[in-house]
Amino acid sequence: MYYISPKASARKAYARITRSRITTSFFIFTLTYLCVQCVLQSLVFSLDNEYATFVSRIIKAGNLPPQNFTYIQPESGHLLLQMCDDIPFGKTDPCTTIYDSSMPSVQYEQSASVRVLHGWKQGLQITSIPSFFNITPSEVLIWTDPPVVLTGQCVEILTYPYQILTNFTNEEITWLCLQIWLVIVSFFVLLNDSVPHTLAALMTHALEAGWAVYATWRGPTYQANFQKLTAQPGSPCSLDLFSAYWKQRHVFEISDAILSGTGLIVFSYLSWKLLKVYNAQSFKCVGAPQHVMRIHKFFMAVLACLQLEVFVLVTSLGLWSKTLSGTAMAHISAHTPLYKALYIGTIILLLPWIAMGWYSIRREMKIMMIVFLGLAFLITAVWAIMFYSMVYRWTYLQWPYLACYTMASFVLLIASMILGIICRMNFGKGLAHYLQAEATLASQDFPSDEHPSTIHRGMELPQSVDWDMKILAKDGSHSPPLYLVSLPNEDWGQ
Repeated sequence: MYYISPKASARKAYARITRSRITTSFFIFTLTYLCVQCVLQSLVFSLDNEYATFVSRIIKAGNLPPQNFTYIQPESGHLLLQMCDDIPFGKTDPCTTIYDSSMPSVQYEQSASVRVLHGWKQGLQITSIPSFFNITPSEVLIWTDPPVVLTGQCVEILTYPYQILTNFTNEEITWLCLQIWLVIVSFFVLLNDSVPHTLAALMTHALEAGWAVYATWRGPTYQANFQKLTAQPGSPCSLDLFSAYWKQRHVFEISDAILSGTGLIVFSYLSWKLLKVYNAQSFKCVGAPQHVMRIHKFFMAVLACLQLEVFVLVTSLGLWSKTLSGTAMAHISAHTPLYKALYIGTIILLLPWIAMGWYSIRREMKIMMIVFLGLAFLITAVWAIMFYSMVYRWTYLQWPYLACYTMASFVLLIASMILGIICRMNFGKGLAHYLQAEATLASQDFPSDEHPSTIHRGMELPQSVDWDMKILAKDGSHSPPLYLVSLPNEDWGQ
């Protein structure tokens, strides 16, 4: 083994980044995009967290049972908000209606005037109003000028905005982690001339842009619901709390959609340029025939799926785990320890499983390939069976962000299995030989920038390897012969 100093590694990385205008542009764009996205998402997170924290103080003061949650039941023509203490999938209905927009406003206790809270961002005292009959939820007093009293029904209604705001904050945290992961993958693109990392980063940008457009589209729907539930004259709250929130958030959502769309276009162009270079360099030292190049593309596709699966699967499992620990589902779920055990087991198996896929295809190891496909089927089956859980199904249906990552993880798992089976069917057709020969040449500092047609008679080869030289012609034509450099026969296939 050779020791490579950090200084030498830094010089190598710098040389990789600055070797052409495309690689330099790719690196600068990636860092610029990271900085802008982190600033934007941090602002959105700060906004969501500020409002979520204030609303949670009101709900805690109202002494709502921890297992209570709300959802909007789809009804034609009006908004119907339900409060439940269990998943409404069974024969008995555990929900009660706490607001129906079709009911006349005189049914509710508040007046037709809409109140405004002043100075709540600087901190306001919030207390419960004692009840002689110990009724829950309690009325809540907000000490402002003048004081504002919220009825128990208003406190129940505010549970819905709180659930949405909590989901938003979790989404923003995930979004920030995604930017960091994207930079790491992009760095490996340049450091290793990696086609799989390039494809994984490109797919991530596409997923990011698609969600940004969806977030912009869903915003007005949530705003209309918030308005009807809390700020509409004659509603139980009659409290204008979220108007300023949505004005700011719409600006952030539109900015994110524009930034993500522009980033996808620019990154697609730079990735296309890099992929052309990387494809031209593939097997440049060994002159691989067309059928090996075709198998190699399937191998690259498997690696791209596995690279993206690292983040997507971990994120979907993390969001599910967060639901089990920080929401009303934690008090409703009867099998939380089992769900957490499955989560931990999947995380432990994920990296070894990905390593098996890469190593077994590259070395054409049949037994390890069977283990890789078996684990892929096991992970897919286990998380597919999770849909048997009512809590999981409910969370999936009510939180589109979790549903997006869950479906993406299933697509990548199934794609990895299908592509892995295709690679397994092509074992013994030369891929492992060429990959091993290329790796050996690279380890011996063979001039990898040479095109195969320039490897000619008399070229000095490393002396530390017992080389077997074979002359090949291009597709049987009368073109100048190419030399295929391979390992000794006893090393092939290992």
